[in-house]
Formats: sequence, structure tokens, C-alpha cells
Amino acid sequence: MIEKYEAFLKDVREKSKLLKERIEAGGKFLVVSHIDADGLSSGGIFSYLLYGANVTFTTRVVQQIEESLLEEISSLEDVENVVFLDLGSGYKTLLSKYKFEDKWLMVIDHHPPEKGVELENLVEVNPNLFGVDGTREISSSVATYFIVSSLDSTAKKLSGIALCGAVGDRQDAYKKRAFSGLNRMVLEEAMESGIVERKMGLALFGAETRPLVKALEYTLDPYLPGLTGNPSNCYIFLKKNCKLKIEGEKGPKSLNDLTPEEVQRLVSELVKYLLKSNVSHDVIDSLVGYNYVLEGEEKHSPLRDLREFSSLLNACGRLGKPSLGILLSMGVRHAKVLEEAQKVISEYRAKISKSMGALERDGRMIQRKTYANYVLAGSAIDYRVIGTVVSILCSSNLVERDKPVVGLAKAEGGKIKVSARLPRSLQGKVDIGEVLSVVAQKVGGVGGGHDVAAGALIPDHTEEYFVSLMEEELERRISSARA
Repeated sequence: MIEKYEAFLKDVREKSKLLKERIEAGGKFLVVSHIDADGLSSGGIFSYLLYGANVTFTTRVVQQIEESLLEEISSLEDVENVVFLDLGSGYKTLLSKYKFEDKWLMVIDHHPPEKGVELENLVEVNPNLFGVDGTREISSSVATYFIVSSLDSTAKKLSGIALCGAVGDRQDAYKKRAFSGLNRMVLEEAMESGIVERKMGLALFGAETRPLVKALEYTLDPYLPGLTGNPSNCYIFLKKNCKLKIEGEKGPKSLNDLTPEEVQRLVSELVKYLLKSNVSHDVIDSLVGYNYVLEGEEKHSPLRDLREFSSLLNACGRLGKPSLGILLSMGVRHAKVLEEAQKVISEYRAKISKSMGALERDGRMIQRKTYANYVLAGSAIDYRVIGTVVSILCSSNLVERDKPVVGLAKAEGGKIKVSARLPRSLQGKVDIGEVLSVVAQKVGGVGGGHDVAAGALIPDHTEEYFVSLMEEELERRISSARA
């Protein structure tokens, strides 16, 4: 095993012992987790541990660490233990402002830690501290899985859930959509246990179980212009372009029902279609790769395909149903829970399709500046899905692909939600998480994240100032990288 992985896993074992002591002490836990798929899967896995240990706990899902949140937590007299999942490492200065002397604090995160700030009463589990790349090699859900499974052997069955969080953070980003690093270690464990099956094929939404029309219609990663969100166009494409029979003897065909020759024809026609649509070669290359299937889930369940499951968790977080995402990540499969999950994923897809349609119709929302593309969405795009929309835009022909894409949408409480993504051409040269952190602070907000993807909350009516500062900061960093 690579030395840096061994060092991190040794730290996991040591921190797990400290957590075990706190659990055995019997105090109440507050678990604070991030709102995206990685955060919800982390929250579900950690909640599974506490539930199984018969510990009193509350799991809370948040979009960002803010002063108001920390002030509230610090005043909770009945909470003795606070655990932050998929957030916290980048906010140590903020954490240090509040008196947590009477509370035990733990952070399990994969975002770059804030430098130069140490908290004596903080137990931090972060792969970056050992040279492990938290953006590409391990998600927070996988880090949480290592902690939890070391204390509860039954949690091994949640290895697929851990990988679901990694998919949500687009860590299946290596050649042919493979995992690397500690993510791959968990994948191999899951495959050996019969929990996850890996298959090479077209990377369409619900490729194994969804009817062909739906598989095309629901695919967001990669975004298929003119097909994603448009069932009639998908039907025409499959019938006329691909000349496929989409109905079988037992009903609509899925990708699994096609012959090798039919699959090849579908791939060929998709490539032609995307080339005509001026889609980037990176997107076309990502069409064929590994699909990951959770063997224990029902065949037509939205939980069977890891990418579909990940999309569902994102939907739960973004559409105000985080508790549903936590329950699903804990392994709860009651009929009512699954029924609610179907409704949420349908609503989420509709919001994404509506948002992309609005951008395609109204080009004025997108401003192409010297150093970045800015989506000034206002209220036209739901702030809860702006991150997904920005990710989709990165591979579309609506923006300049060699520049970052930064989306701004009106949020609740007089805030603006910001999401930013870095193009492949600037990766390793500019850290968009650092850029967003610096600029957000200058306008009175908070922000941060990974070097390739980040988010922020800034005060309302600061959009223009924020954009001008972003341009200045990006100019400085890009010029420095080129020097």
C-alpha cells in the first residue's frame, strides 16, 4: 500500500478510538453534514453508527458553515459532541471564534484544511493532511466509511453508499470513469463482497434498468444538448438516427437488452450527434466507461445505479428533503421512503431541464468576461440547483470552455448562492476554492471548497462587485501561473 494511504488509515484508526470513547460515555451527539450527495451519504453512514450504538443524536444538514449556525450550536447545553461531515476543515478560524470548551468536536472532511489555524479540542480526520488528494482520491463519505466500519463491522454493507458520495463529487473521473486511490480500495472491497458490480458500457443515466428513451432523457452527466430533458427528441434519435427497436417482447428495452452491434450503432450515432452539437471531446470521451451497480437493490429502483442514486441524494438535499437522503444512506428501504424518492428525483430532473432551457433561451444570463463565464441567474434558476447547472455548463457550447464557470442565484435570507467550476485547462494552475474564499470574504460572505469546484454565500446586491473582484483575483492568479 502507498505510504500516504497507510499514514491516513493509521490516523483513522487512532481517531476512531477517540470517537468510540465518546460514544461509550453516552453523551448526546449533533451531526452536521453538507447538503450534497457526499454530505448526505456521509451523514447517513455516521447516523447508522450512532443509531446502532443506541446513542441519542440529531443529524442536521446545512449548505454552509456560517456564524449564525456556530453561535446556535455553541449555545446547545444538552449537546456534548458535535461532528461536522464534508465541511469544517476550511472554517477553523470561524470555529475558533466560538466557545466550544464544553463540547467535543470532530471534523471528517476532504476539503483542503485552512492553514495556520489549530484548535486544541478539535479531532480532525482529513486525507489532505497526509498528502492524499481529497478532490480526486477520496470523498468525505469514504473517509466517514473508514471511521464507521472500523467501529461497526455491519457497516461494511454501506461501502456502496460511500462510493455514491464519491460519484456525487465526480471522483469517478479517471480513464473510463474509474476510481482511484482510497476510493478504489473501497470499490475493490465492495466488489469482493458482492455489494457493487462494475460494468463497462455507455455511461447513461440508469443504463442497466431504465428504458432507452428515459436513459437518454435523464442523462445529465454528460449533458446531451437537445436530448437531455426532451423525451420526444430522444425517441426520434433512437428510431431515426440509430434505427433501433426500442420496444421488446416484455416492454421498453434498456441498454442491457441491445445486441453488441446495436450498442455500437448507438455509440456511433451519439458521437456524431455530439460533434455536430459542438460538445467538447472530453464529454464525448466520457460516454463510454464503467457503470457501477448496487447488487442488493431492486432492479428498477433509482438506488441500483450509483450515478442515479447520487443524483437522487443531490435532489434530496437541494429540494428540501435532506432527511430522506439520510434515511436512504442509512439503508432504510421502506415503501413510503422509496415512493417519496421517486417523486423527488422527478422534480429535480424537471428543475434542471427548466434551468438549462432558460439558459438556452436567454443568453443574456451568461456574461463572458476576460477570465471567467458568469451566470447571473437571479431568481430564474433555483439556487439549490445552480451548482448542478454550472457543472453541466462546463461541457456545453453555451460558455467558453477554457475559462471557469461561476453561477450566482438568489438564495434565502438575503443571500446569493455562488457555485464555481474550473476547466481542465486551468487545473493544477489555479485553485478556485481559494479564489472564492478570498473574494467572498471581501464582499462580506464566506466561501471555499476544492481546487476545481467550490461554493460561497455572499450578501444580496453584491453581484457586480463580486464579479469585478473575481476578475481581478483570477487575472492575478492566472498571470502568475503563466509567468
